[in-house]
Amino acid sequence: MFSFGVILFIIVQGIFPFKEARQEEYFYNLICTKQTDTYFKKTNATHLSTEFKDLILALFSYEGSKRPSIDAIRKHPWLNKESFNYEATR
Repeated sequence: MFSFGVILFIIVQGIFPFKEARQEEYFYNLICTKQTDTYFKKTNATHLSTEFKDLILALFSYEGSKRPSIDAIRKHPWLNKESFNYEATR
């Protein structure tokens, strides 16, 4: 799930979210210490939706047991926005 989060961030934002997933690394440390406003400001990602930020932060959780399951991701509000609801367009 963590790797999925990294790839998702790259696709949406166009940059890597951090250099390494280590608490000593500046950007990942901002996430681990819940300095999320600073993190999104430093990665020029303040324009991203609240739903996306919620999903990506959950995926980047330091503790693997706190990361969402595939089922939880499928049910997440960011993936269930009208623009992602392909069933509605059929």
